[in-house]
Amino acid sequence: MRKCSVVRLVGLDLALLVSGVAAEPSQVCGTCAGGALPAGTPSAQYYELVPGVIDSGGGEGFRILVRPGRPVARIHLTEIGARFAVADPDCLDDGTGGDAVAGDGVFTSGEIIREPLAGPARFGCESETLEGLAIEDVASVAIVETDGSEVEFLVEPSVGLLDPDQAPARVELVDDGCQLASHLVNLRGPDLPVGQARLHDLGGGAQQALEDLIAAVYEVLPDDFDFLVVLSTVRGELLPRTASPNYIVGLHLGVKNSVQGIGLGIDDRTGEYGSGGRLLGVNLLDAGRRGLSINNAVHELTHQWSAAIDWGLGLKSDAWHWSVYSNVGSILGGYGWIPRPEGGWWIDDERSRSRIRRMAPMDRYLAGFGGPHEVGPLMLCDPAGTHPVIRLIDGIPVRADEVVLTRAIEDVIAVHGPRVPAAVAAQHHFRIGFVVESNGRLLNQREMSYYNLLAGEFERLLARAEPDPLLASSNWVPATRYFGPGVTLATRIRSWDEDEDGLPDDWERLYLGGLDEDGGSDRDGDGRNHASELAFHGHPDDPDLPRGLRIYRHENQLCFEATRFQPGRDYGLEGWDPAVGPAGGWTRLEPDQVLGPHLRIHVSLAAGEAGAPWGVFRCRVTP
Repeated sequence: MRKCSVVRLVGLDLALLVSGVAAEPSQVCGTCAGGALPAGTPSAQYYELVPGVIDSGGGEGFRILVRPGRPVARIHLTEIGARFAVADPDCLDDGTGGDAVAGDGVFTSGEIIREPLAGPARFGCESETLEGLAIEDVASVAIVETDGSEVEFLVEPSVGLLDPDQAPARVELVDDGCQLASHLVNLRGPDLPVGQARLHDLGGGAQQALEDLIAAVYEVLPDDFDFLVVLSTVRGELLPRTASPNYIVGLHLGVKNSVQGIGLGIDDRTGEYGSGGRLLGVNLLDAGRRGLSINNAVHELTHQWSAAIDWGLGLKSDAWHWSVYSNVGSILGGYGWIPRPEGGWWIDDERSRSRIRRMAPMDRYLAGFGGPHEVGPLMLCDPAGTHPVIRLIDGIPVRADEVVLTRAIEDVIAVHGPRVPAAVAAQHHFRIGFVVESNGRLLNQREMSYYNLLAGEFERLLARAEPDPLLASSNWVPATRYFGPGVTLATRIRSWDEDEDGLPDDWERLYLGGLDEDGGSDRDGDGRNHASELAFHGHPDDPDLPRGLRIYRHENQLCFEATRFQPGRDYGLEGWDPAVGPAGGWTRLEPDQVLGPHLRIHVSLAAGEAGAPWGVFRCRVTP
């Protein structure tokens, strides 16, 4: 079984052995290889855990279902985890021992039981991570071919564990193909997984099938997402198992780009996915422990804007990633460099592709979250010299004479032009929908609760006193601090308010510790009651900056901006004419620009032009 201690080295450009233990198969981002799929239908094999999540308290069983896609002599489990007991390691396709249908090509293992977890579950190996759920490798799956040779899957199955004291998610059954929780959409996919097929190049037609799957989301939910994150409960692999697509753990598919100056062409393919113009991108994450990490999820999200600049600038390792020898310090590559008093730089362990706390300044500029003044000198040390990972492990600094390239942000702007829109006018709030594709069935309640917790944690707000979480390759923490000041995320799609106090019950439990308070309370005393904190995406225990109406000047215009933070609520811009006064009443104003969730009214400040038709503005939220 693999050792958790080596997970943090995954995804680097160097194969390593740590303390005599081989590192896992390298994890590869598929964004740079996400072009056309190969023609024909390559040979592929699949497995699924049913159910994929069990009670961490023990006693609940699950099975591994294997679809080899070809005649085989035998399928059995090997290297079974020490804490798992398997009734029968052989996987059968004869209608006995839990197998559903004899001869259907699906081989079913005996029931697998995990012993009770000692203490609360924790997601991954890092000290900073979500508690109450975990994920563990179970066993290797070995397939004996008809000629007697034996092959295994590249990645072994992993099962989710959910603590019994976790409140079950409320689930709304839409129909026999779809169900919803507060932060999750579960779709019953076709017999073979669409997301996995597109992620691992498992056959022709996968892109169209993915577009059809996404379009199904818009049949039950409004066109109100900037990104969709698709998770799968099935793992699919090409043969042979060492085929390069099998190593891909995440893939970003850009759907729409209207930004200039970042190296991407203007594009809008939202209609192909069923969106009317809102959807920016679709991210696919691999199944199980291999794909479910906060670092992987945010890495693919960052691809929407970053690392597409011209190759000739010398800062990249491939089409979509920064060079590991650079000081960009991004989740897309490179390391942060810490200046040494005596000269040169140390390699920063927490500003890299696999471990990071805040978005790199270069990425922030390209995403429109920060100005060019935030970006310092962009440097590259000699690729023929010591690898940065070795420098980090052995404490070897980067010397000034080892820097072979230095670029300024002005060099990037000279090639691509300035970013348009600039940071002050760019989109800063994003709605992200988590979609779990399950094949031939809908998830059970425990599975829905598990994935719903992950999606809800992604958007969880942190009080100012809390430190920036570490986004690593083996944990799950809130992503809300990563993007930096002024950027917010939301994953909520549904709300239930059983005590009818104007607050979603799960929001109350998360931030208020129960259902005893109501929307009119103001626990942090900042003058904004809980209903207002919810509507404007504030933390009820932290007197944070108000996020109501945003007013800023950009070039020769004054912009009044209201952001639709919560689904299912009406956000409107209203104003009254100062010549009449408030006695004339508030009038709802139609925005002259809608950018994602932002409603904007622009007022010209050019000399000689008429002033604002309305002198006082507000954002009104109903209900």
